[in-house]
Amino acid sequence: MLTELGVGRLGVRTDPLASPTGFPFKVASLPQTLSDAEMYAARPRLCDLSYLRIPFEREPGTVGYRCPAEPVHTYVRKGGDLADTIGRKCVCNGLAAAVGLGQTRRNGYSEPPIVTLGADLDGVAKMLSDFPAGWTAAQAVDHLLGICEGASTDALKHFDVHVAARLKPEALA
Repeated sequence: MLTELGVGRLGVRTDPLASPTGFPFKVASLPQTLSDAEMYAARPRLCDLSYLRIPFEREPGTVGYRCPAEPVHTYVRKGGDLADTIGRKCVCNGLAAAVGLGQTRRNGYSEPPIVTLGADLDGVAKMLSDFPAGWTAAQAVDHLLGICEGASTDALKHFDVHVAARLKPEALA
């Protein structure tokens, strides 16, 4: 991904259907991820992490849960609308896989990642030019704090107290 970014070829598109919640995610177009139509089509539909399930009333007084990324027949059986399942990706499993925590199934199938980003890649491109071999979390925080050095004291009041103190101690007064 960083190589693609470094040479200006990283594609990021807004996928209005990716999330089962309907939130439009900015998805990086990378091979071997759920942004690849073939990879998406090959993934068995399931929802087993269930972080984004939606509650619904099953019977008066009982609650059920469904996810538009679960198997279509299961979602529809639970009262969901078939149209809500089209193009939905399992963001829970995909994001876990993107950080190295993807599940491997008994049959050997490994969950593919989904990589989400913002549309503004200038900061990451700057970090890449400053640290071509990669950077630490501390370097990233220092970079972000450097962006804020010119911020007004009033603006800094919205930051965590420790961040504001590091930037301008007078912001705490």
